[in-house]
Amino acid sequence: MSLELSVCGRRWQYSGAVKEGEAAIFAEKLLQQRGVAGADIERFLNPTLKDLMPDPGLIPDIVCAADRLMQAIVGAEDITFLADFDVDGASSAALLFQYCTFFGLRPLVEVPERLIEGFGPNRRILDAVASRGGGLMLCLDCGTAAVDLFDEYAERLHVIIVDHHQPGAVLPPVYAIVNPMCSKQGRQAFGDLAAVGVVFMLLVVTNQHLKAAGHAVPNLKGLLDLVLLGTVCDMVPMRGLNRAFVHRGLECLNTAPRVGVAALMQVSGVKPMLARPEDISFS
Repeated sequence: MSLELSVCGRRWQYSGAVKEGEAAIFAEKLLQQRGVAGADIERFLNPTLKDLMPDPGLIPDIVCAADRLMQAIVGAEDITFLADFDVDGASSAALLFQYCTFFGLRPLVEVPERLIEGFGPNRRILDAVASRGGGLMLCLDCGTAAVDLFDEYAERLHVIIVDHHQPGAVLPPVYAIVNPMCSKQGRQAFGDLAAVGVVFMLLVVTNQHLKAAGHAVPNLKGLLDLVLLGTVCDMVPMRGLNRAFVHRGLECLNTAPRVGVAALMQVSGVKPMLARPEDISFS
């Protein structure tokens, strides 16, 4: 591992008799105190999706949800996203919206009125979607706890919940619930993810199915700046796959920020090319 440059790109200057090799030994001890040792050091300092992504199939319902999303994309169906109002929900909706625009679709995004309607799906939004003809609706960063809400809409709406919140003893009667917390295997492999990370995994599987059917698909790595936003702002544990999301997401953000994010960086005083996780979560 190289200790020549700081995270800001500045070159370290070692004072007195301190040598770079000694600094490396000290850094290695710090990592060991944090439970990182041996071969894990390189993956910790230079995390990649290839090395750190478990099998997406460990997440419950992800295969059938990807099949249904592919069906909606290929059939140019009307799609609605019902997103939570926080950064995780907003970035989840933005991620899925950007994905769908690759195929020429423009889904409708619904967000509950925070002060009036509170958290999660509600009857006003479901009635509005059903009155427009129904179709496919994805609840993002919400919906797992809405056990008694979806029964009467089953014939008009196919609802896919993409969430990371802890489920109760009873799950909502919907088409699919893509939530790693709903199974032991999913929780062990993906329990640290924010909702936007779960959405990304759904798109990984959807891309696989579309490619297998002969369709062109978008490059998901170009969307990792959106995964970065929700992951950092939802304050999930920064380990495993989340480190890869943030590492690669920062590369996207600092190399070619999308227009909306660039505007936020400008008004918050974040320097281009030098954005850090603390800039995202605080500034």
